[in-house]
Amino acid sequence: ISKSATLKRAGEPFFRGTYNIGLRKGDDALKTQIDAAIDKIINDGTLEPILRKWGLWNDAQLELQNRAKPGAQDTDVAYDITSTSFNWREAIWRLTRAAFVTVLIAFGSMAIALTLGMPLAIGQWKGPRAVQWLCTIYVEFFRGTPVLVQLLFLYFGLPTIGLAMPGWLTALIGLGLNYAAYESQVYRAALEAIPRGQWEASYLLGMSPLLAFRRIILPQAFRIALPPMTNDFVSLFKDTSTAYAISVWELATAYRELANASGQFLMLGVAVSLYYLAMSLPMAHLARRLERKLQRREAIEAVEAEIN
Repeated sequence: ISKSATLKRAGEPFFRGTYNIGLRKGDDALKTQIDAAIDKIINDGTLEPILRKWGLWNDAQLELQNRAKPGAQDTDVAYDITSTSFNWREAIWRLTRAAFVTVLIAFGSMAIALTLGMPLAIGQWKGPRAVQWLCTIYVEFFRGTPVLVQLLFLYFGLPTIGLAMPGWLTALIGLGLNYAAYESQVYRAALEAIPRGQWEASYLLGMSPLLAFRRIILPQAFRIALPPMTNDFVSLFKDTSTAYAISVWELATAYRELANASGQFLMLGVAVSLYYLAMSLPMAHLARRLERKLQRREAIEAVEAEIN
């Protein structure tokens, strides 16, 4: 790294990892030969110049060599990574940065899904037969194939035709396209739930179809669609974890790498779960408040209509 113009250190090491040599069980003769060879290059000073040449010599290497000397701690004892002090401050900082990436992907993907979902719903609902057919193919494709496969296709497949994107953008677009298929069905069901009499009443009032849709039909459909939309948004937060497959440093990726390095699977798992809850519960709460507000407004409008 020190000799590279493009690579830089991500920070000071927060945990020590060791390399091990695996041998066939019972092959004590080979184990003895390997130990003797390693001891020889340590004791005769051959190993240190090699490590210095490649910029690998540091205090940790010196400590390992001291442990290998006669009379030092037995190096054959299994190294318990869970017994080592864990830098929780560094881990929480890394998880927090990963959580910001998760939030960015979730909000960006949902914006794409909500924007694209409405044209798909209208196309399936009232579009010409060819448009209905195309919208149906889109919906069935994205609902019928795993989202992980879709992300892998976008990340590894598109570069073969010159359309390379960074991992986070691939995840954002891929999840947005996937959830657009689901949102379109939520919209379509909500639109079809509006009684036909609402359209007829709007026409009697002299409204054009577009004005009737915007002023009368769409607000009612939004009230119907809000609960399933909220559920989809909460699910989207969890589905961002699939981005680990395309090397995106989001919350699930951070958990996996930190836990593998430290062995703190339980406590880190609890911490990551709290992060996900902290992201999803406020959205569900805000959606419920908005739903109650819309219901109160609808009740007030109904009472005013009765009075008039």
